[in-house]
Amino acid sequence: MGFPYKAFISYSRENTDQAQWLRKRLASTERFKNELNEKTIFLDTAKIAAGAGLDEIIVAALQESEFLILLCTPESAKSAYVDLEIRNFKNIHGNERIIACVFSGEPKFPDGTPKRLEHAPGKGQCLPRALRFKINAKGETIIDPEEQSVFADFRKENRENEGNALVSVVCALFGLDFGEEI
Repeated sequence: MGFPYKAFISYSRENTDQAQWLRKRLASTERFKNELNEKTIFLDTAKIAAGAGLDEIIVAALQESEFLILLCTPESAKSAYVDLEIRNFKNIHGNERIIACVFSGEPKFPDGTPKRLEHAPGKGQCLPRALRFKINAKGETIIDPEEQSVFADFRKENRENEGNALVSVVCALFGLDFGEEI
């Protein structure tokens, strides 16, 4: 099944600059310029009113996206909209097509099954709750932890590996082994 969008970038509004930078860098990948460009990478730049749910355009774009690229920061871990986008995507496509990109904070998965879900992420946590925990058929987050996923590390302290992080995202998008020429 073909998808109109190769990827949907989910991010907190506080991280708009990083989301736009990532989209631009992905769209500049020469080998995949027809499949990976600004038209095939969905990035919502509209302001969503506080308290509103996901609008029809966002829901449709999530359905029409092959992958969800999740920009992970402490701000996105706290964002109700990022959490909604992840739950919606997982409900449609499952967890396997989510690519986590850590830009700041600490990626912490739960050790074992917690007694209850926290309402606010821990200090410095950059992984949203909907990424760390499974969802049920209704799209609700449940207490069972997800398998710990790998992530592309774009944090400032790892800037020398920024190229490797970008390559790992492109490889994930196209089912390539890390190290294949892109």
